[in-house]
Amino acid sequence: MLIEIRLRWSEKVRPEQRHGSHGGLWIPATPHSRDQLAHAVELGNRIHGEGTHWIEERQA
Repeated sequence: MLIEIRLRWSEKVRPEQRHGSHGGLWIPATPHSRDQLAHAVELGNRIHGEGTHWIEERQA
């Protein structure tokens, strides 16, 4: 089973700082991509507030 992940962010993030509507592109859930998105979540939450960024997962 192939799992895909993407970076998501809440509406608390100002519109000019968003990349798309409320989520990024879906990518395969490899260890490397999970590490990269986890870093983006940490950074986004540090800048915009706790809980504003998270990783979403789906079965492809």
